[in-house]
Amino acid sequence: MATMATVRNTAAGLLGKHRLGQAINNDIKDRLDQAYLEVYADLKNMRLTIWSSAANTPIPDAASPHVSVLMAFNAMSDIGCSDVRAARIISKRSVAYTKIKDFATPDYESLSEPENF
Repeated sequence: MATMATVRNTAAGLLGKHRLGQAINNDIKDRLDQAYLEVYADLKNMRLTIWSSAANTPIPDAASPHVSVLMAFNAMSDIGCSDVRAARIISKRSVAYTKIKDFATPDYESLSEPENF
């Protein structure tokens, strides 16, 4: 399970604002925390969340990289990033929603046995 700090650091890295061993600027950290709340609200409206939005609640490992992409997308215009990074984040956005949907939606199982004709 990923922590909020891990997801935030990944989103900052996607934007080119975080390097290993360096602290994230407080303004960037605050904007990414806000972006997390926005992403969580969007996913909750789509019924794609299976975790709590609280900052100390772990985010499932299967969903965390995709949540980071969505956070980076939401914060991109405020924080800024290179055109190459922006294009990469935009291209990963739809994939992120699909992967989270696959993760959050249970497989369908029929309650009845198939009929043999």
